[in-house]
Amino acid sequence: MHESFWFTTRSTLFAPGDEAWQEIGRYEQPLRRLLARRYARALSEEDRSDLLQDILIEIREKLTRTFDPSKGKFRALLQTVVARRVVDHLRQVKTRPLGPAIEQELQAPTPDDWDALDLEAALIEAVGASRDELSGGPSKDLAVLHTLTDRLVHGMSATEIAARDGVSRDRVSRLVTKGRDAIFRHLLASELGASAGDERVALSVTAFKRMLRKPTEAEDHLAALGDAALAERLGEFWARFRSSLPRFEGDLTAAGRELAQGVELILGSEGG
Repeated sequence: MHESFWFTTRSTLFAPGDEAWQEIGRYEQPLRRLLARRYARALSEEDRSDLLQDILIEIREKLTRTFDPSKGKFRALLQTVVARRVVDHLRQVKTRPLGPAIEQELQAPTPDDWDALDLEAALIEAVGASRDELSGGPSKDLAVLHTLTDRLVHGMSATEIAARDGVSRDRVSRLVTKGRDAIFRHLLASELGASAGDERVALSVTAFKRMLRKPTEAEDHLAALGDAALAERLGEFWARFRSSLPRFEGDLTAAGRELAQGVELILGSEGG
């Protein structure tokens, strides 16, 4: 499998098979990007790299000892460490002459920044889970996996894939739709605390896709679920999702471009 922003290898800081490590590891690359977006001028690339390592090492050495997934997501613990470490680094930076524009950056990430971080981490996790599902086992479908990879990783259009493979564009679009549906199942299963095969997840995927197509009718689609608790959970995710979208415009890096084109493919109203 092509190594990419979406199909990235976990850091050696995170041991497989440990729930706490896995929860931390899903945030590593999104956190790296958050620091780059938020502190591009205030902190040098070297400073940001040092900051990231300090955060990850502290988490590894201290916080995983007390991490309890039953008491909530890891995000709250991560925010605490990041806020303190950022302040420490910015105090050091302030000893150097700074312009007024940079001074505005010298504050902790905002709630919207964290919502975007959460969504980015969740999307990467969902894409990885979908890859695993499509590459083996009863749900194996290499045609879907390869088409999804061509769209996500290589940035090929449905028309280009169809011409290369000698198939219709509709065929490619159907494969992409199947891939998107797999991503949505894993994404929403994580948000709902359910398995990807749960009927509530299937209902939520249908509602979510309709909400993507017609955002102004989101409340109607939530009500149509016929389950107040499920509608509330999905509605909360929808609100965070909508607030995060403006932060996925990408940047000049290869990862930034790949993120932007991937988000457009996955979360756009159409998948082909």
